[in-house]
Amino acid sequence: MEEKSDSKEVLNIDELTERVGPFGLYQIRIQFLFFLLMLPLTYQVLIMYFVAENPPWQCKHESKVCLYKGLLTSNMGKKFQRRCYLNRSEWEYSTSKDLSIVTEFDLICDKEVVAFVANSILFVGWTIGGFVLPYFSDHFGRKTILFPSALGIILCGIISSISKSFWLFIICRFSIGFFQAGVVNIFVLATEVVGQSYRSLSGTMIWFYFTAALLVMTLKAYILQNWRNLELFCSLPFLAVLSTWWY
Repeated sequence: MEEKSDSKEVLNIDELTERVGPFGLYQIRIQFLFFLLMLPLTYQVLIMYFVAENPPWQCKHESKVCLYKGLLTSNMGKKFQRRCYLNRSEWEYSTSKDLSIVTEFDLICDKEVVAFVANSILFVGWTIGGFVLPYFSDHFGRKTILFPSALGIILCGIISSISKSFWLFIICRFSIGFFQAGVVNIFVLATEVVGQSYRSLSGTMIWFYFTAALLVMTLKAYILQNWRNLELFCSLPFLAVLSTWWY
């Protein structure tokens, strides 16, 4: 009598993915969720282009000193440095005071370097987070670190939008950078759920989402013209995206 073989075929993850489907409806849905998640994460990387904008200035109409020196506008010559030799009451921004942190906190002249710190402190936090969060991601799972990191970024963005202290804003920017190191593994996740032949496409799609997020943020900045509202609308609505954890 012929004996039945109890041996089972052993497949690695690539072979299994090819059998169940390398890029089907499930992977498409996951890619869409990655797109939604990439929006708030991308916003915070380059939002300082708008949040720290240094707009033109002009003399106040009642100013005699400013007008006498031929400084009616700042469109000629050293446009941003001229005002440093004037009393603050002699000139004004040509835009709303709520346009950026520069206009709200007067980060000009001797305080100009502080605006650069606010812009670069994110990458300091990112560097430190890069030594910590990838380690935990490898040991406890990518999703386990991805979603809390995304939550941290979104919450810090919300706190930034309501902060009355510039130094609290700086702390939030540092924290956002730290948590950014925990969401980089989204690139790995994007390639792990698809077949081998689709990995290049799946990884490249993340950069399409990055570019799309920048275009949307530019439109928001154009419409809102207020750095606090921009921070809020680039953060608060995306708390809902975190519900995809259970999906």
